[in-house]
Amino acid sequence: MLNRARNQKRFDVLSWLVLGGLVGLRPYEVLRLEWTGIHFQTREIRIEPSWTKTHRARVIPLQANALEWLRLIAAHAKEKTGRVMPSESTWNNRWQRWRQEEDAPLPLTWWVGKDDILRHSYGTYRAAILRNSHNLAEEMGNSLAMVRTYYDAVVSPSVAKLWWRIRPAKPKNLIPMKAA
Repeated sequence: MLNRARNQKRFDVLSWLVLGGLVGLRPYEVLRLEWTGIHFQTREIRIEPSWTKTHRARVIPLQANALEWLRLIAAHAKEKTGRVMPSESTWNNRWQRWRQEEDAPLPLTWWVGKDDILRHSYGTYRAAILRNSHNLAEEMGNSLAMVRTYYDAVVSPSVAKLWWRIRPAKPKNLIPMKAA
């Protein structure tokens, strides 16, 4: 899905997928996130209290793959001020239409009505790597009980490593400078 959104130059959809699935933001946190919250140099995203469910600020470390995707998104952003996402009032309809576009619609019937599924995926795969429920609860803005109930020991670390390897595809005609 990430590469499909990228190839179609649908950076709004790509932002939604990355910020939910690789950063762990709630859907309305994705919609409220401002460019000032993304700190590329320190590899962190700061979520301000007014953007959250709990009205508590939190800092989320950016994993290497999330950082790569966010840099790609930022490179294609017209402006890096204000909100990262366009108007929230049209998001759900736009997302639904994107899933049906093109010759091969995305058969995501399991996704319908599950707005937090990307965030839950983040929690599941991050828990397997982090192996620290307290830190994951802080990252996600959740309670320790919630993290232990839903994310702890759901997948093995070997499976979770695959999630954190999802990176933008490199152009085939690109030669690294070391190889040149």
